Amino acid sequence: MRKSAKVLSIILLILILLSVSVFLVIAYMYRGVFPYNTYINNKYCTGLDVAACNELLCKDAGIGDTVNISIGDEKHSIAAESIDLSVDYTDKLDIILNSQSNVLWVERFITGPAMYEVEPDIHFDEDKLKQEFDALRLDRQGAPFGVSLTLTDKDGYVLENNKPYQIDPGRVYPYVREALGRGELSISIEDGYVEKPVYTGYEQQLIDIDKALKALDDVKITYWLDNNSTKISLPRLSKSELISMLELDNRGYPMLDDSGKLVFSEESVKEGLNSILGPYNTYKNHIFTTHDGSKVHIKGGNFGSTVDIDTESMELYEYLTGDTKQPYKKTLEMKGKSKGSGVIGDNYLEVSLDEQHLYYYENGALVLDSDVVTGNHAYGYDTPQGVYSVYFMQRNRTLVGETYRSFVNYWIAFYNHYGVHDASWRNEFGGDIYLHNGSHGCVNTPKENVSKLYDMIEVGTPVIVYSYDKTRIKD
Repeated sequence: MRKSAKVLSIILLILILLSVSVFLVIAYMYRGVFPYNTYINNKYCTGLDVAACNELLCKDAGIGDTVNISIGDEKHSIAAESIDLSVDYTDKLDIILNSQSNVLWVERFITGPAMYEVEPDIHFDEDKLKQEFDALRLDRQGAPFGVSLTLTDKDGYVLENNKPYQIDPGRVYPYVREALGRGELSISIEDGYVEKPVYTGYEQQLIDIDKALKALDDVKITYWLDNNSTKISLPRLSKSELISMLELDNRGYPMLDDSGKLVFSEESVKEGLNSILGPYNTYKNHIFTTHDGSKVHIKGGNFGSTVDIDTESMELYEYLTGDTKQPYKKTLEMKGKSKGSGVIGDNYLEVSLDEQHLYYYENGALVLDSDVVTGNHAYGYDTPQGVYSVYFMQRNRTLVGETYRSFVNYWIAFYNHYGVHDASWRNEFGGDIYLHNGSHGCVNTPKENVSKLYDMIEVGTPVIVYSYDKTRIKD
């Protein structure tokens, strides 16, 4: 019995000595390194010395390529490499390591990991930082650049304000240096270092004009054209079109009244609206570009519409100068014999009396042209000039007049008894035949050509008849 107890005592002593030896060996292993279950900035640092741990943390420090400086709405940046910017955790890691004991590994084994969060120390070359800061030329912000208001074709008036803030670089630089030393890589200059700009009276006026102009973005004005039950929606009036209706001062800037509102005048609104609706005011008032690029003003015919611009401009003026700014939608009752907008469009028949030639266009492209013979000039049967539209088409018709009875294969009527048709009694077309041997006013066309035209043209297609004499618009 005694022998057994002695054996157990010896075994127990051996186990104790073995455990102590293991404990001491492991504790010795953690001498000068971070002990078991140590995490720093979520990195497993067990068994690492300060240098190795510092290298690990520096790789994951997330230091960017730039130091960003914000002053108001302005953003500036300095390249990190230009100031030798680097991070280092050594001093703070030394503190952690010295606060620990290499024999704590047992406690960490039982209670779980020790978690530490440390911020790096930032190192940079102060001389290089000052050089890069001075290169930002923050001292140039302010009065030397001032405020300007410029009219552009695309965006209307554009304000350029180079005085968003005023700073004293001599005060801001120490702030940047100290913030960077604290590890701040995105630095916002506080209000105490930024002063509101001091504007001259002239500059403040430009700012007030720009503010009023921005309010035009919310003004919604649209027109519908109603012509013979055909409704057409026009694009919403653009900001540039509204700006064209403003009253300008002697410097060319929009005027403001005493309450700070933009000034419109009856005349300026009428002039601006006329440029918008004028193209639809076409009854006996067409500006037409001919096949050779010449422009003619044609005042005859029955194709087109009229818009009461005087009345419309007065109503728009009252809206623009009133207090309500609900969307302005107006349907204009257009008068005239044509359906739609009264605009010639891309499909039309052009008859040049000077050239004795017709041209037929579809989708803006010439698809047929032909010599013709128009009304006899010597007898006063001239084909009437104007803008008309095809109102009737018929095959195999007999045309009857006071002194004639003529069978035609193709009849395309565009105004009263005037039309385009074949003329089997003619062997020649074009030239100056019309001067003494012309028609009774119709447009005689070779059968092979008028047959093609008949198959392409439709009722309602505009027909433009003109002579350059007294209609050509000179540049």
